[in-house]
Amino acid sequence: MSRECRFWVRLAAMTLVACSVACGGSAGTINSIRHPVDGDSSPSDDDDDASPADDDDNDDASPSADDDDNDDDDSWSTMMSVTNQAFEAVWGSSATDVFVVGSQSGPSGWPSDAVIYHYDGSTWSEMVSGAADGLALNGIWGSSASDIFAVGQNLDAYPGTILHYDGSSWSTMFTETTAGLFAVWGSSATDVFAVGACCTGFHYNGSSWSEMATGASDYLRSLWGSSGTDVFAAGDDGVFHYDGSSWSEMYDGNGYYGLDGVWGSSSSDVFAGGENGLFHYDGSSWSPTYTGTSDEVLLYGLWGSTSSDVFAVGNDVHTFGGAILHYDGSWWSLMPSDPAQLTFFSGIWGSSASNVFTVGNNVASSSGLIMHYGG
Repeated sequence: MSRECRFWVRLAAMTLVACSVACGGSAGTINSIRHPVDGDSSPSDDDDDASPADDDDNDDASPSADDDDNDDDDSWSTMMSVTNQAFEAVWGSSATDVFVVGSQSGPSGWPSDAVIYHYDGSTWSEMVSGAADGLALNGIWGSSASDIFAVGQNLDAYPGTILHYDGSSWSTMFTETTAGLFAVWGSSATDVFAVGACCTGFHYNGSSWSEMATGASDYLRSLWGSSGTDVFAAGDDGVFHYDGSSWSEMYDGNGYYGLDGVWGSSSSDVFAGGENGLFHYDGSSWSPTYTGTSDEVLLYGLWGSTSSDVFAVGNDVHTFGGAILHYDGSWWSLMPSDPAQLTFFSGIWGSSASNVFTVGNNVASSSGLIMHYGG
């Protein structure tokens, strides 16, 4: 099966895990996981999980803000659930200016058209994408509220496409004819990177996009950097690094492939996660933060406010529900979130430690989900 569309890859992964458990396999539950300190990487038996947040199972075809405004500082709640759509990524310039991108499901269930939603601090509303039919959006990043980039691919002809928002409308900025794009990140409005399928890489200098040789041999799925000369790209065959002049392989995951998310608090504190675990870079080397996650949690997105406040989102294959892990500087813990089966979270972003958004999909109900953390 092609990996051009991550939505269907994740569905296949969850289906395989479900079959494995049904046929006698097992998957342990993650309770609390300690980041390796002085060589100690053994999971804790501590279970500090609080009671799950109230779940909103009302799939409303006309999106609106969730009627339940009783958000607590330590819980996640459903803000919006929209049928026949899939949400992939979220980014904002502030707590009252947040964007979510994804795709509309066509009659056959295959993604058909780009979708973009905007949150103004009180209400979510759908935006006109200005994109051609058949575009699925996978990533979003901006330098300001009036300079935002969204990347994806046309599922009919497979060209990578970049949309741009100038503060008033979206328009197609760039189309690359051979490979889809999965992630975008920049250090400024004139220094933006995009990566995607078939080791594709592009750079924007403020006036035009140009292709870059990434050194990868497979898909690149996420981007983060501490500066324009210290950029990390994670993908199917490891982590690649850009030093301001060229890309090179930095870490092959010790044979663990399928990295989907990368984020750091500094050039010496970077996390990368995927379908085979969570890894950490301390400025000199990469190492697994814990073991066994390939049997328990598939990770697709990372974000943090500081080095001691990091979130990783994905799917818990023990419950087949959406999984959100939190790192407090010493321990990783599984947070109460959406317990619905066949749910996964793919993207996460926050304006602060107490105002975080994660997006994903409930495959069983064909619904795009937006969850919120904080008051």
